[in-house]
Amino acid sequence: MLNEAVKMYGFPTRKPGISGEEFHDHWRHPHATLSIRIPTITAYTQCHRIDTALLGTQQQRVDGIAEVWFANAADAAGMPNRPEYRDIVKPDEPNFTDTSTLLFAYVRDEVLSPGAPAGGSTDEADRAWTPDRGVTTKLMIVTEAGGNENWAAERDLALGRSIGALRHVRAWPANELYEASSPLVIGVHELWWPTVSDFERGIARNPAAFDELVDRPQKGFALLTQAEKVM
Repeated sequence: MLNEAVKMYGFPTRKPGISGEEFHDHWRHPHATLSIRIPTITAYTQCHRIDTALLGTQQQRVDGIAEVWFANAADAAGMPNRPEYRDIVKPDEPNFTDTSTLLFAYVRDEVLSPGAPAGGSTDEADRAWTPDRGVTTKLMIVTEAGGNENWAAERDLALGRSIGALRHVRAWPANELYEASSPLVIGVHELWWPTVSDFERGIARNPAAFDELVDRPQKGFALLTQAEKVM
């Protein structure tokens, strides 16, 4: 079942001429600090790219992914006209991002696995883990328009668990926000691990399942991120 809340993804790439460190630090502050002043935002997470040998050049498609939640579609649609965004946040975007490549998408989440299963061989620490931790490791697999329309499959929950993901969410387009156009992103898989080491150990358990998930979009990209909960 899809959540009622709407999530907006932002897919930034860094402004030419600045370093990765400058980009990520500016995104954290002042940009995130300014963004949380927008009253219709109910939650905000920044997913900062972590380069990994387990992904190819596709991971360089963007430098991170912003996840911004709204209570409903009306609040999401109205955000660009909020004075806090229009007059304060938007003018800051060219200071650290390449605005010519900035991509946005509106989605609703379908939670396949909210956390580690209560039984089975999962250890006590994994059962106690929660995605509300301030910093987590998240794999984002994005299918763009023109990619595989069968980006979601019945076996997805089993695939995620076989590579040790403690949480697994699929994100579907919030279609009412695309009345005048088609979604540029048709689906996203989000899979969580507590740490990068946990991610690497999980993939080693079933590399074929990992390859199936990251190769499925056909048109899109996957990146490993450090997910930092801003609010």
